[in-house]
Amino acid sequence: MIDYATGVLNALDEEFTAQVVADVAYQHDPIRWMHDVLGIDRRTIVWSENPGYEHHEWDGTPDPLKVVCDALADGKDVGIEAGTGTQKTYTAAALALWFLACFEDSIVVTTAPIEKQLTLHMWKWVGHFWDRFSRRFPSAELIQLHVRMKGEVAEKETWAAVGYACGVDAGADSATRAQGFHAQHMLIVTEETPGIDPAIMTALENTRTSKHNIWLALGNPDHQADALHDFCIQPNVVHVRISALDHPNVIMGHEFVLGACSRESNARRLARYGEDGRLYQSRVRGISPKESAEALIKWDWCVAASKRAGQPMMRVGSSSMGVDVANSENGDLAAVAIWQGATLEELYAFPCPDPVALAFKIKVYLRAFDVDPYRVGVDSVAVGAATVGRLKEMDLIVRSLNGGASAMSQGEEEFPNLRSQMWWQMRLDLQQGLVALPYDESLFRDLCAPTWEPKNGKIYVEPKESIQKRLGRSPDRGDACVYGNWVRDREPLTSTVRFRRPDEETLAAFDQRDEEFVMDTEDADVYGDTLDQS
Repeated sequence: MIDYATGVLNALDEEFTAQVVADVAYQHDPIRWMHDVLGIDRRTIVWSENPGYEHHEWDGTPDPLKVVCDALADGKDVGIEAGTGTQKTYTAAALALWFLACFEDSIVVTTAPIEKQLTLHMWKWVGHFWDRFSRRFPSAELIQLHVRMKGEVAEKETWAAVGYACGVDAGADSATRAQGFHAQHMLIVTEETPGIDPAIMTALENTRTSKHNIWLALGNPDHQADALHDFCIQPNVVHVRISALDHPNVIMGHEFVLGACSRESNARRLARYGEDGRLYQSRVRGISPKESAEALIKWDWCVAASKRAGQPMMRVGSSSMGVDVANSENGDLAAVAIWQGATLEELYAFPCPDPVALAFKIKVYLRAFDVDPYRVGVDSVAVGAATVGRLKEMDLIVRSLNGGASAMSQGEEEFPNLRSQMWWQMRLDLQQGLVALPYDESLFRDLCAPTWEPKNGKIYVEPKESIQKRLGRSPDRGDACVYGNWVRDREPLTSTVRFRRPDEETLAAFDQRDEEFVMDTEDADVYGDTLDQS
């Protein structure tokens, strides 16, 4: 009798638990839902409704939290670059619960570089809101980094929120897990996005298969090559910058939002870092620096080099070429940098599924731009060895650049390998105004990507493999530029050499797909002779 009664009660409990009704009336009004259900004061989200904003000149995005809420309600992706203490994580936690509550059988995926960040930041606020949320949804269950809307009901993972860590050192298991989330309604929230492995970002992107799969990426910006800024500048992403100078605590002069930034905290950081300091710009104003604090090359040096591009004396000297080899049709690109004296004149980047065939294309560039093979530097590591070997068979003896080889004896500085030395030379030439570059932000991002550190009396430049893992791509253009700068003639001629750009017919050959320039040695020689005659 007792067993029967228990069974009936359990069945009734299961039936009640399964009857969870979503707050569909709030799907397009997250601010009202956060107020009605979580008890959040509307003025903490819509800052302009507070006194003091009547004549306020916004430093960042006006009413940034309202913009975030409205964009997500419209089904748009949002990227937030914010100063510290500006409520971004608090608001993200509330929005995660809003999405979960308002869309039946929805999935919310939250992730950060390390689990501790999730526990102490976003999911701490989920716990803070839980008492009110659970009154609205009594069957919901909160456990470690997990919310289940249907509690212990079968197929409970079909309506849930989950948090997991996936930093730059995350393994293949994390990427596989990221690819496993699928739902008609899905919200992805990446916290501390600059530290997330680019492979995870790609996996999360690939898991978004339904129309209503939206993404909220947030964090304090590190630099413009990090994962957060890359996300923010993507087409169709609503880019929001939250400045601590706009916060209600600062505008009203008292702690309207407990624990958020204040006039005093902003003043301390201003005095410590200076108004133009990287950390003040990033941690107070939410402005993404051009490069990391440990960057080997500064963005401003690249911009300054672009302003020297038209100076005749920067073009005195012979032609040279740098080549970064690839072996991929849809991944990393091969790149060719053509120098005239101390000026980078042309930069080409293209898919390269065959490093052997690349040798023929290099021969075309070499003859078209009248470059002495001795002034051609080719990355000979791994797949590059095939390119160098094929060039040798064609009687073109180029400079084989093995970044892992010992550094050359030169100057007072010491380096652990040739790669560090070549990149350091690029740094010195840019810093001292000795080279000219085209204005190319893709090139600048590559050049500003590597970091450096002094260790045991030597200068270590970040390994290429580390950069690839951090950025999710190879700095192809930057490497080709560095190789060309390394092999160029540093004893310029006494008069300006006019740069001979190939005619349009020759340049059209450069744009052919790789399968079209794969030809045997005899054909390549004939084509080269034709270029010579032109």
